[in-house]
Formats: sequence, structure tokens, C-alpha cells
Amino acid sequence: MSTDTTLDARAAGEAASELERSSDEVARCADRLDGRAFGPDTAGRNYRSSAADLATGLGHLSGALRAWSQATTETSSSIRSAVAASVSTDTSTAGSLPRGVR
Repeated sequence: MSTDTTLDARAAGEAASELERSSDEVARCADRLDGRAFGPDTAGRNYRSSAADLATGLGHLSGALRAWSQATTETSSSIRSAVAASVSTDTSTAGSLPRGVR
């Protein structure tokens, strides 16, 4: 059983890129929710209370989507930073080893 740990920097970078695309899409969904001009003033007079509740719920949903998007962006950034640090450490360590030891 091998005790070596390896990092596929390219695959990790692709995963970070996919997270960024996902984050962007979730942010666009939140934007679409914010762009809805629906509330008590646009509902029929018998539905103002329900419309207010719905508008409040959509506002909460939009906020949750924005938080999710931000967390996903931060995760992607952390992955990229960790990969860069790992590659830098590996390169530095490999360069300082005696020839033939790698």
C-alpha cells in the first residue's frame, strides 16, 4: 500500500472552475428573483396579504441563494489557493533535493 499523496492540479482547477460556474448561475437565479415586481401592490385586492407573504419568502430565498453563491465562490478560491500552494511547495522541495532523489 502506497503512502504517497498526489494532487492532480489540473483536475482540482477544473473542479474550482465548475464551482465558479455554479456560483455564477446561482447568483443569476437570485437576480431573477430580485427582479420580480410582485408584491401586495401588484396582486389583486383580495390577495394583498398572501402577496406580501410571498414577496417576503422570495426575498428570503434570494438571500439564501446569494449566501450559497458567495460560499461557493469562496470554496473555489480556497481550492485554487491550496493547489497553488501545494504546487509551489512541491516545486520548491523537488528543486532542493539531491539529484536522483525525487
